[in-house]
Amino acid sequence: MTKKEIVSRLSLVNGLLKEARELLGSVAPFLEYDCDLKAARAIGTDLTWAMENTSVISAHQVGKAMNDNMGHGDFSRVKARKL
Repeated sequence: MTKKEIVSRLSLVNGLLKEARELLGSVAPFLEYDCDLKAARAIGTDLTWAMENTSVISAHQVGKAMNDNMGHGDFSRVKARKL
């Protein structure tokens, strides 16, 4: 798979995550129980985090944002995998 194809697919993933977050947000105000509302908000936060990380992964594929390790350890020690 080419870098362009990877970035394109990650862009699609990002869009789907955004759509899921928006759909969840449209339902949240109508949830009957506080625990469900809190869970929906937490899921929304997780989806936002996933969208941000998907964007960073995409940037990494084209040599950008190399200082952002998304909270997964010392990026300076990370080596590119040979595919």
